[in-house]
Amino acid sequence: MELMVSSPVPEHTQCLHLSMQVVEEITEEASFMVERREELVSPKGGEPTLRIGRFLKPCVDNVNEAAGIPLVPLLSEIITFTPCKWPPQVLFKGWRCPQAKWKQWVDRLVPLFGNIWMKADIYNAIMASTYRVRKDQDLVLALVEKWCPETSSFVFPWGEATITLEDIFILGGFSFVGKPITEPLQKEQEKMEKKMVAEHDGFYRHQWWNPSNAEWIKHFMSTQIELEHVAFLSLWLLRYVFPTPSERVMGKQVFHIAIHLAQGTAIALGPAVLAGLYRDLRFLKEQSVQKLLGSNKVCHDDDFHLSVWAPFQLMQLWAWERFPSLRPKKPNFLRPGEPRAALWSKLSTNMSIELVRLVMSSPENFQWRPYVANFSNWSLPPFYREREEWVSQSSNGNDELQSFIHCLWVSELIGLDSTELYLPYRVSMQFGLDQDIPGHFGLPRGSCREPIKPSVFYVPPRLFESDVTMRYSEWWKQSMLGRREAIKQALTQVQMIDYPRKIPRISMKEKARGNHVRALTWVSSEDHKLGFQGSTDENETQRLKNLQLVIVKEEDPYGPVPPGFSAQPTRLLLEDSSHKDELSVPKKFKLLKEIDEVGRKDHLMEKEPGESMENPLNLDTHYPTDKILGINKQLKVGDTERKAIEERIWELEKEISGLKAKLGFKEADEPTNQTSSHAS
Repeated sequence: MELMVSSPVPEHTQCLHLSMQVVEEITEEASFMVERREELVSPKGGEPTLRIGRFLKPCVDNVNEAAGIPLVPLLSEIITFTPCKWPPQVLFKGWRCPQAKWKQWVDRLVPLFGNIWMKADIYNAIMASTYRVRKDQDLVLALVEKWCPETSSFVFPWGEATITLEDIFILGGFSFVGKPITEPLQKEQEKMEKKMVAEHDGFYRHQWWNPSNAEWIKHFMSTQIELEHVAFLSLWLLRYVFPTPSERVMGKQVFHIAIHLAQGTAIALGPAVLAGLYRDLRFLKEQSVQKLLGSNKVCHDDDFHLSVWAPFQLMQLWAWERFPSLRPKKPNFLRPGEPRAALWSKLSTNMSIELVRLVMSSPENFQWRPYVANFSNWSLPPFYREREEWVSQSSNGNDELQSFIHCLWVSELIGLDSTELYLPYRVSMQFGLDQDIPGHFGLPRGSCREPIKPSVFYVPPRLFESDVTMRYSEWWKQSMLGRREAIKQALTQVQMIDYPRKIPRISMKEKARGNHVRALTWVSSEDHKLGFQGSTDENETQRLKNLQLVIVKEEDPYGPVPPGFSAQPTRLLLEDSSHKDELSVPKKFKLLKEIDEVGRKDHLMEKEPGESMENPLNLDTHYPTDKILGINKQLKVGDTERKAIEERIWELEKEISGLKAKLGFKEADEPTNQTSSHAS
């Protein structure tokens, strides 16, 4: 794979604003962006336009070099083509609501340490923790259905989108610039850490139960103001930034981060928070697939529950900002100094997961740049410019522009316990740039903890509407059509062979009445058509609506109908030799004897002169099929069904002949044996 690295910028370009003449002198390798004249079209459709487009690297113009979506089924595809119980019981334990005492503690410390929080770039993040976001479980799980861990993006029918560092910065207030979360402490800071550890141990030593967060707040309000500040930031980190499994026990793993922040040192919390979200989205997807498809054992619905710890309220805010049809009707009025999260505080929606899926299936409902709109008391970030600019960014440049470069940079997100890939070039339109076919990025160019090397990048106009290339539009449509066919065939095989199914218990009374049914099976109205003829993104929604539940009535739970057999199965057709029961042998013998007698009698009555008496069980003659299979006389049996029935009957004849020989029976047409048997 090609290693995508920015080369140094020439000395004559080391200025803040570059003219277009200077930009033309910079080689293509001097930036992680590329600009060229292309035919571009809106993802919503329309006529193409020939203009200069700006794209993030790596991008390719050959579909054979494209880095497409891996052929690994998404949860939405599994749910569509296989019978399963969805959604599961998911506990979002990182979704923490602000407590009354927490807000009181924030109000107490804002006048004392507000300036330090501004310096450490955590002021907005701390204030956002005082607002409550009500959970919409169906909305969050509908997004989980679309998550692809390999590309770190949501895969919709019309394209890709994802939660970026820009979203984490605006919605959560978490910065991207500063020292990494693993930054070690200096000697003076280590003394503070020892004091904090001693105070922590003393607090828990005198408690015979696990004290609550309110007890922690009450205890440290009466200590030294310096320790109180570190204790405050430690609680904020463990409850609202990196939530831990235990809500009542304060850990020591974030003391070093809290000490840095208490002294005004900027820590890049944004990449670590986003890494936690990516990690738990991957966990939800992998565990759900394993539960739905990864076992041949009987599924127990009660066991299907999962727990995650990332702050998923940020993902719900992302969905409300990006999909206006899914957000609450009337956002709150934003007062001066309030964070963006205050718009949605204590608001809720009431939409079913089916309606959420329908809204997400259309590009008309998605906003690529929701934060550029200007409204009352909302301060636009500095990297939202009114006019386009080419900017040279050096290591000692503006922090806001530095953060914008991080948004565009392929990197590794370093979290407390995980490392995830960040691939913004797959969703360039979320940054106001045009989208071309994504290529393979090779090795990451660095992590967000490393300083950005000098590079030239393009800042688009705030209200500019970006597009996709014509080849990207065609490539995406064709790849989605081919993927849909391949995934459907693969999941159909899994459903027939390996899919875990739950066999319900059937009472004798229900079995006698014929009311027993097998598990519900998804059957598509287009399953009998040859592939997806004429399938497009426009009729995808209608095709999914045609999916219906069909209850298949059967007399045994041995499995699906084998290929070539009748669509109305009976015990005779579905019985497997691996499930033989000796008690059913007399019934088989009696059935075959009745078939033979009735068949010979009817054949003699309907036999034409000169016709041979051979092959008494030939189904081409006028045998009463209701006597053989117990089905309606007017049912037309096809050639495939006739052949299958004939082969099954001859197998039964051989089986019964073997049983006769085993039990000592003699053939009735041998007179010597008849005489000996009468004599005995």
